[in-house]
Amino acid sequence: MLMFKKLAIILSGLLIILAVFLFANFVNNRGGENGIDNDEQIKSLDGCSISEENIGKLSQMGVVCDSICRYNNVDNQCGPCCVLNSAIMFSDWIFIGLLMAASFMFFYGAYLFVMTGQDPAKADKGKRFVMYAFIGIVVSFASKFIPFIAKLILKV
Repeated sequence: MLMFKKLAIILSGLLIILAVFLFANFVNNRGGENGIDNDEQIKSLDGCSISEENIGKLSQMGVVCDSICRYNNVDNQCGPCCVLNSAIMFSDWIFIGLLMAASFMFFYGAYLFVMTGQDPAKADKGKRFVMYAFIGIVVSFASKFIPFIAKLILKV
């Protein structure tokens, strides 16, 4: 149980560091000192821009979006397109992060299992790490369904 608490604390710390980094990056890219005046900043908040890769993924889901969505455009589904674009990006980040963590857990568990010697506690600990790594891999692949769940919720 102590291992799970340590893992939860470490993951929470990493998420906080990531959030601070992303917020600082957002503030630095949106600040007025970069040559962008306040009117352009306000206009940039009106909608979203969608990458060509995500437009392809959205079209595979049956949603037609423009590469630059503006919320005041009544001809397209800008709100759902922006939400689904965010869901795709979020699921991609979750997929990569969980897959990396699971691979590290798998190698560490394999290392513990191989280097146990005569200690059955270490062998059991290695087996648990490998099992949790496989669960992490399954969850990472399940994260790819987040955009489809968002699409069902939005009824697009």
